[in-house]
Amino acid sequence: MPPPMESLGREQEFVIKRYSECDLSQIDMKKLKEKFKEAPHKNLEIRDLTQLLEAKVNQMVHQNSERQSFAERLQRILDDYNAGSQTSQESMDELLRFMSELTEEQQRAHREGLTEQELEIYDMLLKPKLSKKDEQQVKLAAKDLLEKLEKRQSELFPLQWHQNNQKKKQVFVFVGNELNQTLPQTYDNDVFVEKKEKIYSALLMRGDAVTQMFAE
Repeated sequence: MPPPMESLGREQEFVIKRYSECDLSQIDMKKLKEKFKEAPHKNLEIRDLTQLLEAKVNQMVHQNSERQSFAERLQRILDDYNAGSQTSQESMDELLRFMSELTEEQQRAHREGLTEQELEIYDMLLKPKLSKKDEQQVKLAAKDLLEKLEKRQSELFPLQWHQNNQKKKQVFVFVGNELNQTLPQTYDNDVFVEKKEKIYSALLMRGDAVTQMFAE
């Protein structure tokens, strides 16, 4: 069985910050493969790549809660490695495939013509089997909602708003009213309610940190 990977939580803060800010598209995967092939201690190479990916995933999930599946998939890869159910080479191949997909995700906001904050709302509002026209309308709905929330942040999100029932109700109603005007007509009532509650829950979970959505 390969030695267990070290937890990222034990790494020093500056290392975590450096890893999380790394642009994955600038990493040469071919060189990584060559270095791994020649490395005498392959478990250390896997550990180093794991630490980078964990930090990057944590940062990207913090930006967009809809990316949680990436964190879960990475954890499964690490669990398989630590359990000895894969060789070092198999685990490295899995990590490199994962990094390639994570790189694509890192660039998705730019491809969609959205900010990271808009992308998170867009992802929460999406539903399966949308036409291209409806996808564009959902993008506009995400942009519009974020813009409206930002313009009224001092009114909607005063300090400890998430502990004030009146303010929570105001935010819930506001989100519903805005989405009712902007989402495609293909969103029936059940889907509309689901999306409204999902957006509200995401805002509520952030609490006073919700204004970071507008400041970043």
